[in-house]
Amino acid sequence: MCNTVISGESETMEGLPEDDRFRALFDPDPDCAKREFALLMFKLQKYFGWRCHADPEELASQTVWRAMKRIADGATVPDITSFCYGIAANVKKEEWKRRREEEITTDPVSPERSLFGLRSSEQAVLVEQCLQKIPTEARILLREYYWGDRVRLAEDRRLTGNALRIKVFRALEEIREQVIGKGVGSET
Repeated sequence: MCNTVISGESETMEGLPEDDRFRALFDPDPDCAKREFALLMFKLQKYFGWRCHADPEELASQTVWRAMKRIADGATVPDITSFCYGIAANVKKEEWKRRREEEITTDPVSPERSLFGLRSSEQAVLVEQCLQKIPTEARILLREYYWGDRVRLAEDRRLTGNALRIKVFRALEEIREQVIGKGVGSET
């Protein structure tokens, strides 16, 4: 007897694959199997969503596809839910590895081309005013980071490249607070 009830099941119950071996792992009753499958998909999507993946639905589908493939290849599966969670853990690791290997085409802390639609001379004045309001150490760091050699800067400060970027990001946050505090860009 199947007691599983989830909200919105009418939308998700149709996604159960037609493979009888796969369906039987959830429940012998087809209706209960659909409910159990919908619950598993819901849980897998939450699993990937909680780990900040951009497309949890796609990763959940990929997990189920891999499970079906392994079952079709003859894998013995005593507990389908645990089996799918194990595959999900591998998919998660692969996704994080793929993200790390992707090449970053732009520096996430690089200055924006147009600052609030101001002309370049106005931007320079605003930037200088904001730089004067932040601590001297942060001001020097930003100037050296954007107009100097970043590798040498990291070596001189005995920081990794990532630690240097974090320090720059925090210094830029101080500047953003200054800009927001001035109300620049707000339409009144």
